[in-house]
Amino acid sequence: MIEFKAPELSDRVAVANAVADSGYTGSDASFANIFLLRQKYGTKIALQDGFLFRYYNGQGSRRGYAFPLGTGDPQASLKLIAEDARKSGRLLEFCLVT
Repeated sequence: MIEFKAPELSDRVAVANAVADSGYTGSDASFANIFLLRQKYGTKIALQDGFLFRYYNGQGSRRGYAFPLGTGDPQASLKLIAEDARKSGRLLEFCLVT
């Protein structure tokens, strides 16, 4: 299971490193946006198995898991998300995917 928590300022370096390692440049993954919009979207994060996992508890398209960012086995990280959804009772849905 993924151990999600609210983003804290102390997570900045680890989040930035995971995002940089992934090569992803979307604004939704910048630490500033994750941190500043955490209350608006109910954002939770986890740094686990070489990946940054994000879960948004907002409304509409801002609800669900975000694709994991970092290094490691992406297939294993997606399996971890599926397992987390099953164990936590969340829907297996991805944020911003219609």
